[in-house]
Amino acid sequence: MDALIILGGNTDLYNLPLDLTVLRGSGQDIQYDLVLAGSVITTLPMALIFLFFQRYFVEGISYSGLKG
Repeated sequence: MDALIILGGNTDLYNLPLDLTVLRGSGQDIQYDLVLAGSVITTLPMALIFLFFQRYFVEGISYSGLKG
């Protein structure tokens, strides 16, 4: 909701999660194949970044001094 208020209806500035919400719409006819494909496209970059830099995330946690 915040993004819709800030952008003021300018659809050129929508980000991917906001576009997915608009694509899902409020109607009864939800196109699940498009929504799921958009979800994968939205999630894939962050998952790849995590997989490539997982070593550094774990290393940072071990240096923090927390035990558990």
